Amino acid sequence: FLIRVQKHPCLYRHLLYCQLFVWVVKEEVEEEEELRQMQADIWTFSHSVRQSMCTRKLQPLDLTGMVYGSQTLTGWARTNLDRHTIRCPMLNEPSAAFFALYDGHHKSMAVNHVHAKLLDCISQALKKGSEVRQAVSMGMTHCDNLYIQSPTVLTDDRFGSGSGAIVVMVQMGTLFTSNLGACRAVLCKGAEAEILSRDHVATDERES
Repeated sequence: FLIRVQKHPCLYRHLLYCQLFVWVVKEEVEEEEELRQMQADIWTFSHSVRQSMCTRKLQPLDLTGMVYGSQTLTGWARTNLDRHTIRCPMLNEPSAAFFALYDGHHKSMAVNHVHAKLLDCISQALKKGSEVRQAVSMGMTHCDNLYIQSPTVLTDDRFGSGSGAIVVMVQMGTLFTSNLGACRAVLCKGAEAEILSRDHVATDERES
């Protein structure tokens, strides 16, 4: 066979090309097999991680003994129309906490109503099984409706008072924020600050 190849250089070149082609095809097949194996390994790993996350029971964050503080200043106003509510823990649940600041306007009737009723309205929604964000939204709406439907609001508050609010809730290690008006929540960690809410003001084009 070697003698025949030497006598036929065209056949020799043809065999080299065939060998080169087989070698290239073999490399492509090996690369495809490696890619399929890598994809299978990635899927197996991610699937096992998802399974462990679904089956693992996370320990609830115990907020008992957490240090917190509050301060309010009258500023240039005649009277202080700011109010706040802090419940830590909230609803006898060690992993839940409630922080709220209410910014009253013009008179104190509306802010006093929100201060007295908002936490109860949100708590009622939570007790009925609502998710936190839905419970806060429902609680704020219900609190507002209670004030509007009050039989004495037209006589006692005929010139109109109002209140903004910022609510921060912690539940099972997750922090939720909700705000109405120009109240603002800021999360501070060391020298870094992160704004957690956006002001609702008439000058914001997104509000139009």
